[in-house]
Amino acid sequence: MEFTLEMQQLFDLKPKACFQSYTSKVPGKLFVAGEYAILEAGNPAILFAVNQYLSCSVSLSMHYRQGTLCSNLPQLETVRYEREHMIFPESWQYVVAAMHVVEEVIQHMQRPIQDYHIHLSTDLISEQGEKYGLGSSGAVTVATIQALLRFYGLEPKSPLTVYKLAAIALVSIHTTGSLADIATNCFGGWVYYCSPSRKWLSQQLQNGVNISSLLVSDWPYLVIEPLTPVQDLSVLIGWTQSPVSTDSMIRTLHQQNITDSTIYQRFVQESAGVVLQMKRCFESRDILGIQAALADSRHLLLNLSEAFGLTIETPELRQLIAAAQAHQFEAKSSGAGGGDCGIALGSTRQPTQALLEEWHHIGIQPLNLGIAPSQSSH
Repeated sequence: MEFTLEMQQLFDLKPKACFQSYTSKVPGKLFVAGEYAILEAGNPAILFAVNQYLSCSVSLSMHYRQGTLCSNLPQLETVRYEREHMIFPESWQYVVAAMHVVEEVIQHMQRPIQDYHIHLSTDLISEQGEKYGLGSSGAVTVATIQALLRFYGLEPKSPLTVYKLAAIALVSIHTTGSLADIATNCFGGWVYYCSPSRKWLSQQLQNGVNISSLLVSDWPYLVIEPLTPVQDLSVLIGWTQSPVSTDSMIRTLHQQNITDSTIYQRFVQESAGVVLQMKRCFESRDILGIQAALADSRHLLLNLSEAFGLTIETPELRQLIAAAQAHQFEAKSSGAGGGDCGIALGSTRQPTQALLEEWHHIGIQPLNLGIAPSQSSH
């Protein structure tokens, strides 16, 4: 009963067996600074949420102990499940992990488990079904958790609760990312983020620590802090039309025993300094300072790329950056690099049409995206 009382502090509760249909919309995300170094516990990054969304709808199943999972994502085929045989294709692993953590919460809350239909739809892909690099796996996990919680009558009082549930879900299936994407999916807007110890969280799960205990406890190193937008900061996003797997880029780096490398350790330390400098510039509304920190972050990634044989900045990304700089914008790759998106930051007083036309001319697709609103926390 103690755990149930603790959990009730995290949620506004509707009556048991409410089972109302619900659709959750989760924004995509892009990194501004701190990539790769964010994989180390306690290291910071800055990201923003984009106003392009992934949606998850949950509705009550009328079939006893049966339900369906379906989506407009091309890699997700429709699946019918039965409670007695909960076996799913690997392509649905993020949704299934989200289902498991929510239903564990429901059991701790002493509320009945029900079966449902889940439908995912996304704007985070091109018309051809290619990913932009806006964080679809994290968004899938967060959207599913948000929709299922409300289906079961639980309204989270803070986006931090949803973040923790999504982090538990992702660590339980051994994902390699920093969990920064789900922080941005949950909080929206501009986010300053310090990575928790994924090793610590994994050990907690392996040791059978109760999920409710994890939700109400402080996590080592974790910081999620919304940043106030800089009013005169212009943000442009260009897509190279070359999707890339973040997990594969991370694996390539970690196959090289980087923990013993002084080059890598220096990179991690210097990246933290650049991110903190950018955070200070956000707080002082210093656009030139933000641009300088963005350039410093880019050069750190180029040094990392050269030292460990990564292709973070592709020829297309270099063209995107050069064009932006010619128009008084500063630019860099966003996220793992190797393709996907680049971002350009400048002043709103600077014209953008000529830059966007040049991007289009060199094969970079400008994405008509803005910053998604920040989610308020109780």
